[in-house]
Amino acid sequence: MKSCLIALGVICGVILLAVVALVVYAVTIGTQLDTSSHEYVNASNKAIISTWSEKELYSRASPELEASTTTEEVEKWFKLFRQLGALQIYESAEGGSHISITTQNGKVITGNYTAGATFENGKAIIETRVIQHDGEWKVLSFRIDSKTFLDFMDDQPADDTE
Repeated sequence: MKSCLIALGVICGVILLAVVALVVYAVTIGTQLDTSSHEYVNASNKAIISTWSEKELYSRASPELEASTTTEEVEKWFKLFRQLGALQIYESAEGGSHISITTQNGKVITGNYTAGATFENGKAIIETRVIQHDGEWKVLSFRIDSKTFLDFMDDQPADDTE
């Protein structure tokens, strides 16, 4: 009986150690992913918004982003974005990375971030989603929200094609 209890204690100890090791590993990997995705998003956002260059976005675009947009759509959006003018202040992005494992896609690592920026014609919120492919971060989606766009839309002539 005593040897059974000792064996059971050893098994429970090994399981507990394995769980602790798994948690430590997950926290370490999670922290590394958060750090690398955060740095990537800040560098990408600054490069894209400081020049308002579609080329800067495309050089960082994931295959998913490329498949979901057309050149014409991106040009249209950047025409609107340029109404904000030159970048004055960039506020570091906030957010984090996530790991999901599914039977369809396997392991998928993404990050969701929001950053603030002040431009010569107004303030904006930049929402950037990134995805990791083969250990390299790529932009999954890129969105800019600003009240300045409402003013720009109000200044546009009405479309009288009915």
